[in-house]
Amino acid sequence: MALTKCKECGEQISTKADACPKCGAKLAKKTSAFTWLVLILIIVGVWEAANMSPSPSSSSSSSSSLLAPRATIAGEWYEGGTLHKATGQQWQAASHSNRLATSADFVAATVKPSSMSELRTKATSMERCVTEATRGPESVSLKASELAAACVILLGW
Repeated sequence: MALTKCKECGEQISTKADACPKCGAKLAKKTSAFTWLVLILIIVGVWEAANMSPSPSSSSSSSSSLLAPRATIAGEWYEGGTLHKATGQQWQAASHSNRLATSADFVAATVKPSSMSELRTKATSMERCVTEATRGPESVSLKASELAAACVILLGW
């Protein structure tokens, strides 16, 4: 049986107790791994909903449309990312410029960088993180957007 000290009276009490038997003060419980998992899944769900773009056709889309570059007028490095709904396998098959532009979208949606220089730096880090996460056979079906959400947490943003 593990013991802890009551924050109110200093009495040694069991970590399994709901309240101190001496003074009745409630004990703070640690957040369980399950709670953290649910929280991360909610964040990923919100991320997915925020990054969904309406599809002009039915809900089924071909993987080639995910990888096809969009036409851009200015041709900036951060334009033309099409991998928002891509799998790990599609991310790996895409060009570096497409991965970087998509990473810029992920960063802009979550971090809100204060300058283009910060956007470029963080997008580069995001691209590396997602690319590294998509290496290996177990990641081929993972969604790039979910990996990007995990990278935001891993990178401490």
